[in-house]
Amino acid sequence: MSTTPPFSSNVTPQSGSTERSGLRPGTLGVGAIIFFVVAAVAPMAAIIGASPVVFSANGATAPLVYLLAAALFVIFSSGYVAMSRHVRNAGGFVAYIAQGLGARIATAGAGLAILFYGSLQAALWSQFSVFANALIADKLGIDIPPLVIVL
Repeated sequence: MSTTPPFSSNVTPQSGSTERSGLRPGTLGVGAIIFFVVAAVAPMAAIIGASPVVFSANGATAPLVYLLAAALFVIFSSGYVAMSRHVRNAGGFVAYIAQGLGARIATAGAGLAILFYGSLQAALWSQFSVFANALIADKLGIDIPPLVIVL
């Protein structure tokens, strides 16, 4: 646990002025934290929102998948709120990782986040195109390849 103040003052040699880094106390309210947490778990919600895939893969146990996702959301949210008391930075998850595990691991976490968000984007667009293909073929009788739909 760090003993640094919520923000530090940096003196620039040229001007002698001080500038504050970090957030003012009380900047992040409960509403802002809730909206940030919901936005952060949006990829998980998008995956869980793929109900046809969940039900086709799991059948009668599909509700357990939703309960597991809800439990993970509660655990994530409570940990995020607990960390929000200690992290006084608007840097998102990188700031949280840096506070807990250090800058090197935070940089790796940022790289993984970019990789996973890009992969998730490609997967969701692919899934959309397959479902749209099935819908168009069923309703209009036109078979458009999923690759054409996604492009």
